[in-house]
Amino acid sequence: MNYLQAWNELMSYVPKLSPPLAQKVVQRAWHDIRESRMWSFLVGETVIEVPNQISDGTVTTTNGSALVVGDTTADTAWAAVLNADFITRQFRSGAGPIYNIVSYTSPNITLDRAYAETTVAGAAYSIYKCYYPPPDDFLRWTSVVDPINGYQFGLDRTKSQLDHTAPLRGAVGQPLLISSYKFEGSEPDAGWLFELYPHPLNQVSYPALYQRRGMA
Repeated sequence: MNYLQAWNELMSYVPKLSPPLAQKVVQRAWHDIRESRMWSFLVGETVIEVPNQISDGTVTTTNGSALVVGDTTADTAWAAVLNADFITRQFRSGAGPIYNIVSYTSPNITLDRAYAETTVAGAAYSIYKCYYPPPDDFLRWTSVVDPINGYQFGLDRTKSQLDHTAPLRGAVGQPLLISSYKFEGSEPDAGWLFELYPHPLNQVSYPALYQRRGMA
């Protein structure tokens, strides 16, 4: 029985029940059924793909400017990555704060805000990925695992809690948890981003299970 058949049948049993109310009752019943347990049709599988960090060459950063200029070696490494993937990554100079990359036009990277640290020419840097989008039908994570080292990520940390324990985000390597980062974008592409922490620097894949958003 489909949705149309369900609310029409309900109307046949309840005299003078209006179509809008019949539809609402069926939707609420379907919601209660979905929430009653973890049904197999609401479980999705995905893989979180981590790219290798980029740290080839050097960069010039200027206090008060959102532009980062790469030398020839750095620019060659940047150009080797598809632009749509490159601008989902983050930039960091030394142990400084993390900036999001919003655009790349050889040999310049544009950051999401003005660079607040000291102007430096020929600086070491890292470009890696901290934040990851979930699948389109995502509701919540149920399991994310490291299949190589054999452990499950912590799933219950929020960004504010992570800010309290690791405000500098100084740890890199094998991630131990996946934390909500922020909700961004506009319809129809708006969605959550999640942070892996410690930040992974090497290419690896993490299998994940998640609960899908149920369909009314």
